[in-house]
Amino acid sequence: MIVSLLVVAFLYQWLQVCIGLGLHRPVAHRAYDVHPVLFHIFRFSLWCTHRIMEPNNWMQRYAAKHRIHHLYSDTKRDFQSPRNFTLKQLFDMSGFDPSGANYISPEDIQKFAPDIKTPNSWIDRNLYQKYPRLGRGFTYIALFLWLGPWAILPIAFILHSGYISTFVFNIAPHLNKFGYKHPEQTKILQDDTTNLMPWSILHIGDDLHQNHHMYPSSPSYRVKWWEFDLGHVYVLIFSWLGLIKNIQPTPMSGRATKWVRPNN
Repeated sequence: MIVSLLVVAFLYQWLQVCIGLGLHRPVAHRAYDVHPVLFHIFRFSLWCTHRIMEPNNWMQRYAAKHRIHHLYSDTKRDFQSPRNFTLKQLFDMSGFDPSGANYISPEDIQKFAPDIKTPNSWIDRNLYQKYPRLGRGFTYIALFLWLGPWAILPIAFILHSGYISTFVFNIAPHLNKFGYKHPEQTKILQDDTTNLMPWSILHIGDDLHQNHHMYPSSPSYRVKWWEFDLGHVYVLIFSWLGLIKNIQPTPMSGRATKWVRPNN
């Protein structure tokens, strides 16, 4: 059982890395560029553990939805806001129901993510896109062979990883009863975003959600000396290894780009 729980803990942290450092910061926000080798490791990991890659245009959908969320945070145009959608809508994982919170139309993709191209390599076309659930199937078999009956714990985690991601990244940071805010940022943003805690280790930076909304293109979500973003530490390590380049300025440098309210 202990080994099984450790596997769950590893999968949870690694999913944060794959989504947070492999998609969220570099794809949706262009905070840095990821080396093709590292980016493929992220994609392979997601294929084996998450359903995010099921749609053929999954990366464009992800970027468009997240950019809309930042531009129109907690308004009726924000697909990720618990202010305007029920939990049932927010946890709709299909994304094909126009009434669901996760629905992204072709027009949305064209308008908000025209610069994003879903990977179209041979392995993407002939394995990841053609058999989007096969990776998870292989993972389930491997876990059963390794852990026996206790494999049910990491398998249950993988089966519900999409819902966990939705709560961690979309819902919890917009519930005012959790966390803290920086008043100067709240005045500018005028949304419900909060920082869940000042030392973001488990969620590698995404606990500092209000900071991220204030400086969306920054590779670090730390704006005060007493805050900590583990994700940025990983970015620096990958950069030292030559796997991340063209890193944007951070808020602590005084040169990071602040969020700008859209005209419409």
